[in-house]
Amino acid sequence: MGGLTEPGAGGGRACRRGGPFPDHGGGWTSDLAESAELFARYRPHLPERAEQMRPAARTGRTPTADPAVLPMLVDDLAPWLAAEHIAVHGEKAPRP
Repeated sequence: MGGLTEPGAGGGRACRRGGPFPDHGGGWTSDLAESAELFARYRPHLPERAEQMRPAARTGRTPTADPAVLPMLVDDLAPWLAAEHIAVHGEKAPRP
């Protein structure tokens, strides 16, 4: 895993100070594979989700013909991620 770089510094990475991984530069990355590995590192109590994040990251860059991946992403990982997001950030208000 590479380190985080400043926005626009190249390498396909973005950084925003104050992110959820303080000992990883305190920022965010747009590198999907790196994000999946950071998830696994900082959420060791969720090994089954880490094993889903890795193929999700790969599929985000390179579509797959594996028929098991889409249901895993859409029927299992996505609803869990949505519920986690709502638990942390709350429901989004409808737009006017």
